[in-house]
Amino acid sequence: MRTITSTQRAQIRALLMAAAAFCACSAFVYCPAYSELTPADQLEMEMTLTTPRCRIQAFEPLVLDINIRNVSDAEARLRGPVCTWGPHFRVHISPAEGEAYKYEFPRFGQLCGPPSPPVPLGPQSVFAYRQILLRCADGPETYAFALPGEYKVGVRYEPRTGAVFEAAPLVVTVVEPEGREAEALELWKQGKFWFLGVTRPRPERERLRTEYGDTVYGQYARFLLAHHQAIRRPESKPEGWTESEYLRYPFAESARRLLALLQDAPDFPLADQCMLDLASAYRYSHRRQEAVAVLGELLQDFPTSPTIPEAQALLDQLESAE
Repeated sequence: MRTITSTQRAQIRALLMAAAAFCACSAFVYCPAYSELTPADQLEMEMTLTTPRCRIQAFEPLVLDINIRNVSDAEARLRGPVCTWGPHFRVHISPAEGEAYKYEFPRFGQLCGPPSPPVPLGPQSVFAYRQILLRCADGPETYAFALPGEYKVGVRYEPRTGAVFEAAPLVVTVVEPEGREAEALELWKQGKFWFLGVTRPRPERERLRTEYGDTVYGQYARFLLAHHQAIRRPESKPEGWTESEYLRYPFAESARRLLALLQDAPDFPLADQCMLDLASAYRYSHRRQEAVAVLGELLQDFPTSPTIPEAQALLDQLESAE
């Protein structure tokens, strides 16, 4: 039996520590939008970029819907993103009449879920996902569209095979808010909505939600603060409440806020995401029939939405539980 010397043990230990450090760093830094497993000479994709609003106000988030179609004869396998900044997915914003494109790493406000297993993408099949572009430079206070004007927004996907895919750029017009919108913008900036994730209640955010809920910025605040994790239960159970009502209060209140937003702002750019979140809130409030009804409307009204796969999976799960 071969004996391992102390020097060899030290070398093995150093290699293991280096590997662990690399993996930890990779989990944080290396987050490609997709990892495709098809050879480059067999891969042919078309990428399109759309947005529900090509005219937005300064500091307003820009909703980006990105579709990737496999136009080759081979099957591709795509992995959904944990996040979209990384060496394989780049975005650039420039004045519409400005310099030529120079693609940089994006800084997104995210609305995406946990990592998914590779998804087969057959010939002529489409894979869709959505990101919310809120800022695109280092530093949390650097918003993407702080100044009025016209901008070009381009997206490039560079998988590890060496292929490069680009979507035709969008032209986005940014205008200065006026009146109540300008007042709401000040609260939006004070509330530090630097990314579109779950946010904790703050005085400025609550004012924006309750006093300026009819504005563009107020609608986004209502959407963010409708998440059940942003809603706290009363410190003690109110008189007349059952224990179940008390425990499920965050989901019931979430459903109430999301339904009110959909009724007040049917053209909200994230209306489909609102409906999916509403169905989820209904589900955890033990209101299965309402959840099924909302999911049915979502599938009918937004058939090409990136939320459709998750909505269909939730609907199948609810219907199988009857």
